[in-house]
Amino acid sequence: MGRRSRGQTHVRCRRCGRHSFNIRKGYCAACGFGRSKRIRSYAWAKG
Repeated sequence: MGRRSRGQTHVRCRRCGRHSFNIRKGYCAACGFGRSKRIRSYAWAKG
């Protein structure tokens, strides 16, 4: 991806196992680990 390929933004999350843990912000985009004790869930995301 050209200039976007430097370094890594996300690594694997310790709680949910998905590759969504933001290193710089320190929380998981998928489950909210590092930001809250509750698992991240929204009504609009329910299938």
